[in-house]
Parts: sequence; C-alpha cells; structure tokens
Amino acid sequence: MKRSETDNHIILNNPGQTEEIKQCLIAEHKIPKEGVQTVFADDVLIKTLLEDALVFPLFSSKKLIHIKNCEGINLEDCKLLKGFFDSPEENVFLILSGTKIKSVLNDYVDIEEEKGEVTVQLFPAIFRMKSLKDKRKVIALLREHKKNNPFDFPTTINAAFIYIRNIVKNHRNIDKNILDAYQKLYSLDFKLKTGRIDTEDFDIFLFSLLP
Repeated sequence: MKRSETDNHIILNNPGQTEEIKQCLIAEHKIPKEGVQTVFADDVLIKTLLEDALVFPLFSSKKLIHIKNCEGINLEDCKLLKGFFDSPEENVFLILSGTKIKSVLNDYVDIEEEKGEVTVQLFPAIFRMKSLKDKRKVIALLREHKKNNPFDFPTTINAAFIYIRNIVKNHRNIDKNILDAYQKLYSLDFKLKTGRIDTEDFDIFLFSLLP
C-alpha cells in the first residue's frame, strides 16, 4: 500500500528545520528510537539502504531514515531515491539533508538556501500537506516564509488556503472548524488589503485560524 500523502522530505541548508521535521515525524508516527536510522551519504550504499528499508527492527513497525550530506549522492543513486519519492512506502519515512542535491530530485526539495538567504519552497511542500496531522509542519513552513518575506502576505494566505482545500478534498467528513477557518481566511485577506489589521499581529492571527 502506498501513501497518498507523503512524509518524505529533502531539506537544504537548514539544519534547524531538518531537526524540527524529523522530531515531528517521530512524534506523529510514534517511531521508537530503534526505528530511527541516521546515516551519512558518503558512508552508505543507497541501493542497499533502500533494499533494507522494509526490514524493520524488533518492536518497531515503522522506520525513519535520515540521510545527511545529500550533496554527496551521485546521479544514479539520486534516480534510485526518486523512485522511492515517487512511490513512497507506507511505514518508511525518508529525510535527505545537506547543501545541495542533483536536479532529478529538485521537485521534492522543501527548503533551499540561495545567496545567503533561506528561501522556503513553499508551494511544492504545501501541496503535499493533506492531513490535519500536518498542521505543525504547515505552520513551520508559513513561519519560515514570513520570516524571509515579511511583507508577502498574499503568498502566505494562499498557502494556508491550499492546505485547507487539501484537507477538504481528502476527508469525507469535514469538521465545522475547517469550514470556519476557510471563511476566516477570506476575512483576513480582506482586512489586510484594506489596512484593517496590524501586520505585526498577522502571523499570530493567521496561525490561529488553521484547523
């Protein structure tokens, strides 16, 4: 069985975000210490690592694999990893982190750094967020974007809209709080455009609306 919503990530030049997402996955999926594997790209054979991905340790039915220094992964191995990202396994979660990655995996990059400034690849990441359990990751992405683009309110609001729409599309039973959040985002957008809300309180107000 394949997941319709993936929890696999490539994070570049942002160790803090890498650790935050890693800890979120461990907590969200209740992955025990024995199920967390951290390796360096230069020290492993990617093909073997992927072949062993479904071999679970004792007392764990889930596994998180964190590959550090992903800049050291060659093109052929990146193609193997792309196959995993295209068809993720249900109980295996993969994080790649480092300074750069081969272009074949660009579509899966969550965060990258350019010219000394961290830039969140916001929409590719948000489009993959389809569950209420993704709220913490969505908030982290929105905060990162706002920090680096403090006046780009439309993008932040649109990203929040996309996340809520994803929830609506992927759940049969829609909680009233989700619909309320959707309506309040429209109100927030209007208030910002008309200057009726203090931009300093924008992030607090926005994140409080997420379901």
